[in-house]
Amino acid sequence: MVWSEWIGNGQRVYEWLPKENIRNASWATGAVSIQIHDRSYLYNTVKYLLIRSAFISVGQNVPIG
Repeated sequence: MVWSEWIGNGQRVYEWLPKENIRNASWATGAVSIQIHDRSYLYNTVKYLLIRSAFISVGQNVPIG
Protein backbone atom coordinates (compact mmCIF):
# COMPACT_ATOMS: atom_id res chain seq x y z
CA MET A 1 0.00 0.00 0.00
CA VAL A 2 1.39 3.40 -1.01
CA TRP A 3 0.13 6.85 -0.11
CA SER A 4 1.45 10.38 -0.39
CA GLU A 5 1.43 13.38 1.90
CA TRP A 6 2.40 17.01 1.51
CA ILE A 7 5.05 18.20 3.94
CA GLY A 8 5.53 21.73 5.25
CA ASN A 9 7.68 23.03 2.39
CA GLY A 10 5.15 22.00 -0.28
CA GLN A 11 6.90 18.82 -1.38
CA ARG A 12 5.17 15.46 -1.71
CA VAL A 13 6.44 12.51 0.35
CA TYR A 14 5.53 8.92 -0.46
CA GLU A 15 4.98 6.43 2.36
CA TRP A 16 4.43 2.68 1.99
CA LEU A 17 3.55 -0.41 3.96
CA PRO A 18 4.33 -3.87 2.48
CA LYS A 19 1.49 -6.41 2.38
CA GLU A 20 3.28 -8.65 4.92
CA ASN A 21 2.49 -6.03 7.57
CA ILE A 22 -1.22 -5.77 6.73
CA ARG A 23 -3.83 -8.10 8.20
CA ASN A 24 -6.76 -6.28 6.62
CA ALA A 25 -7.56 -2.98 4.91
CA SER A 26 -10.88 -1.26 4.33
CA TRP A 27 -12.02 2.17 3.25
CA ALA A 28 -14.94 4.51 3.68
CA THR A 29 -15.56 8.25 3.27
CA GLY A 30 -12.10 9.04 1.94
CA ALA A 31 -10.05 7.20 4.57
CA VAL A 32 -8.29 3.84 4.54
CA SER A 33 -8.16 1.80 7.74
CA ILE A 34 -5.30 -0.72 8.01
CA GLN A 35 -5.21 -3.44 10.64
CA ILE A 36 -1.58 -4.35 11.35
CA HIS A 37 -0.71 -8.05 11.13
CA ASP A 38 0.32 -9.61 14.45
CA ARG A 39 3.55 -10.86 12.82
CA SER A 40 4.50 -7.33 11.77
CA TYR A 41 7.36 -5.44 13.38
CA LEU A 42 4.85 -2.62 13.95
CA TYR A 43 2.40 -4.70 16.01
CA ASN A 44 3.99 -3.91 19.40
CA THR A 45 3.64 -0.19 18.69
CA VAL A 46 0.40 0.18 16.74
CA LYS A 47 -2.61 -2.02 15.93
CA TYR A 48 -4.41 0.16 13.34
CA LEU A 49 -3.51 2.96 10.95
CA LEU A 50 -6.04 5.42 9.59
CA ILE A 51 -4.86 7.17 6.44
CA ARG A 52 -6.55 10.19 4.90
CA SER A 53 -4.72 11.14 1.73
CA ALA A 54 -5.54 12.40 -1.74
CA PHE A 55 -3.48 9.53 -3.20
CA ILE A 56 -3.68 5.95 -1.88
CA SER A 57 -2.77 2.89 -3.94
CA VAL A 58 -3.73 -0.59 -2.74
CA GLY A 59 -1.86 -3.53 -4.30
CA GLN A 60 -3.74 -6.49 -5.74
CA ASN A 61 -2.55 -8.95 -3.05
CA VAL A 62 -3.47 -6.82 -0.03
CA PRO A 63 -6.28 -8.44 2.01
CA ILE A 64 -9.40 -6.27 1.78
CA GLY A 65 -12.35 -6.71 4.07
